[in-house]
Amino acid sequence: MVHGNKVSEEKRLGQGNLFGLTEENSEKFLELESLREFDDKEKLGYEFQLLGIYVSGHPLDQYADDLAKLGTMNISRAYELEPLKNMASSGKERKWGDNGAKRDVTLGGFLHGTKTIMTKKGEKMAFSNLEDLTGKIECVIFPKVFTEYESLLHLDEPVIIEGQINTKEEPKKLFPMKISRLRDEREDRISGVRINVELEKVQDNMLEKLKETLVDFPGAIPTHIIFESNKGRARLPLGKEFFVDPSPQLANRINDIFNEKCVRFIINGEV
Repeated sequence: MVHGNKVSEEKRLGQGNLFGLTEENSEKFLELESLREFDDKEKLGYEFQLLGIYVSGHPLDQYADDLAKLGTMNISRAYELEPLKNMASSGKERKWGDNGAKRDVTLGGFLHGTKTIMTKKGEKMAFSNLEDLTGKIECVIFPKVFTEYESLLHLDEPVIIEGQINTKEEPKKLFPMKISRLRDEREDRISGVRINVELEKVQDNMLEKLKETLVDFPGAIPTHIIFESNKGRARLPLGKEFFVDPSPQLANRINDIFNEKCVRFIINGEV
């Protein structure tokens, strides 16, 4: 209606549309194509590509629990590190000769903006930015580490980096010594998947959907269900046909079935 009134008014005043649209072809021009909605990963990717920041969320939100369980340090905390004291007699101190300034850290996040250069010796090295939910830090990847982990520097998935920070350097930088996929570290250390279910809330189709979901994520990690009620708890270990590949996607699917956060990944046999 508004568009039609505008066209009529422009016609009465003898004004031409800026793009030369006539009353006859404007309706065709304004036809909108129906497109599928972007999933969360695509949406966040486009936000970062366009704005250089994430707006509606962060790709690491679903990995926050994994990063905490794997013992990674927040990048914001890494910036606060100070030199270790009383290091003069240690073998490591004699090796580095840095008065305790170099600190070993394990950080996790996404690598962005990796740039490869050639050294004067004709070797490849790289600079990249590691980002987590608390900030980002520049990574200086020397030739030996670059050669070993080059394939991991452009992943569209989170990584775990073990390395060193020189606490006396400003701004602080991370010097990686080992780089690995978060999912690989998680799978190496996860010993089980626990699903806590409240019996009173279980509906007829929930367990069938759970079964279908577990089958969709086959792997080598045992799964068991904890049924809870006001009378107590019962543990049900599932057979090998329901062993899974633990991942945030699996947890999200199961949590959606029961409309609550009920999945827990067990790290190294914890109870």
